[in-house]
This record gives sequence, C-alpha cells and structure tokens, in this order.
Amino acid sequence: MIYVEGKTDETILNTAWNKLFSDRPMPYSIKSCDPLPTSTSGGAGGTDTLAKLLSTMRDDSPHIAIGIFDQDEEGIKAYNKKLPSYFTEVPQIGAKVSENGKAAAFLLPVPSEKEEYAKFHNLCIEFYFDDE
Repeated sequence: MIYVEGKTDETILNTAWNKLFSDRPMPYSIKSCDPLPTSTSGGAGGTDTLAKLLSTMRDDSPHIAIGIFDQDEEGIKAYNKKLPSYFTEVPQIGAKVSENGKAAAFLLPVPSEKEEYAKFHNLCIEFYFDDE
C-alpha cells in the first residue's frame, strides 16, 4: 500500500501510472490520507494522518505501508518530527523505515528543475507537472 497526503496526490500518481504503464496493472494500491470524503471539493490535508497511519503499522500486518510526503513545510515537519523514534533513516534508499519493517516514509525527490521550490520548502507533487 502506498499512502499519500491528499486526494490530488492520489489522482496524480494513478494518472501517471496509467500514462506510463497503460499495458500493466498497478502492483500496489494508492490511498489518500485526507480525512474528508472524496465527494467534497476541498481537502483537509492528510499530512498528520499519514504520519499517524505509518506509526501504527503492526508486526502482524499482511501489508507494508509506504508513505510519500511532499517537500513542503507540512510534509517536511511530519517526516522529521512526527514519525516516532522507531523510524530510522536508511540513507541507501533515502527513506525512514520502521523498526518492524512494516512501514516506510520518504519525502518526494527533488528534480533539478524544481530545486528552488524545495529550497523554500514549497515543493508538492502538484508542482511536478504542467497544468494540462
């Protein structure tokens, strides 16, 4: 399972998969951590919910949960301060992994053309793509 902060993040990643790999089924599910129902037009931001969800993955869970945080103020704060101390940085993969191995989290990577956004902690997945 891959968990993202908001509804737009989920839509973007599903759309990207369909455009890049239309001939293959997606081998995982992507779910938003936005606490508002999908029928509402707005969003409540699911950054805190994402951090809490990852921190509750039990040893006996049949699934591994991977969380993707935006490189913005909220995402960076959740990644650095809201994941429990039993999440440790694994530099080889650029992620934090829980002690039991059932959850991992990472910040969106920074493409070279988006370094200014990241420098000011304002890089969310929506800024990766042109509007169309």
